[in-house]
Amino acid sequence: MKVFHKDLKVTTLAGEISWNDITEQVREALLESSVTEGVCVIQTAHATCSVTIIDETQTPNEGGTNPTKDNDQAITCPHTVACHIGYSETVIVRNGALNINSTCYLHAIDFDLDSDSERTFSIMIMGA
Repeated sequence: MKVFHKDLKVTTLAGEISWNDITEQVREALLESSVTEGVCVIQTAHATCSVTIIDETQTPNEGGTNPTKDNDQAITCPHTVACHIGYSETVIVRNGALNINSTCYLHAIDFDLDSDSERTFSIMIMGA
């Protein structure tokens, strides 16, 4: 069984929840790993960050649906929000591809509104 590791660096901005589509970077890591059957785990060690699969119709847009420090009182504890969404996502690898719907994307999210940051999201791919 092969085990492959790669870290992604994501820059996040103060004053807004940072939503970063990392689907292509994960697909590139999968190709680099040469695993065709197995699992892919994406994880963050940052307490205010999450990883999730989101359908394209659910992603925040520029029209103001993305809560910011100024417009949403519900975003008061980024650690709690990140904990509810989760710090990792596991995706099955089948026939050399991520087993997710064509309208779904992997997102790295940072709920910390207080500072610009560079966050690390780790990828581990295991299989044959």
